Amino acid sequence: MQQDAASNQPVDQAATAPVEAPVDTAPMAADPGVGPGMGGTNDAQALEGMGFDHLIQNFDAVGWIVFIMLVLMSIGSWYYIIVNLLKNMVIRSRADRVMSTFWETQNAQEAIRYMEDQPKGEPFSKIALDCAVAAAHHQRHRAQAQRQGHRQDLHRPGEAERHRAGGAAAQQVDQPAAV
Repeated sequence: MQQDAASNQPVDQAATAPVEAPVDTAPMAADPGVGPGMGGTNDAQALEGMGFDHLIQNFDAVGWIVFIMLVLMSIGSWYYIIVNLLKNMVIRSRADRVMSTFWETQNAQEAIRYMEDQPKGEPFSKIALDCAVAAAHHQRHRAQAQRQGHRQDLHRPGEAERHRAGGAAAQQVDQPAAV
């Protein structure tokens, strides 16, 4: 055993022996520019040899699972996008049809009749019908209040009651309490 000159530790002969590179006995590729291994002697030739088919051929179990999951998720994403696009187009056409019919009718009663004739599952006509009923309700109550001589403000609930109480009571409600 030899000793290292700088220390008193023995030197292992196997660790200092030169390592010889293994000799590749596989035949060279048909293309003289392409060497053994992954595709070539330089980066461009190596990248040419690494395509999608090379990836598929070298998959292990985990690679196949990941690949199949990615394909399934991609198909699912495209299905979701296309189905929702079609649904939105149908909804938009229904809304446009209801709006155009509503504005093309001769009077409000004809528009209300059209909205009432729509199928139960058609939401836009029901919303427009609810708006027409609400407008008629407010118009009825406003006319009734005017006949009774009361001022009624539909935007501020309780306004008519405060005006009926009159004078100081109405002013006290409008002013904030002192802190």
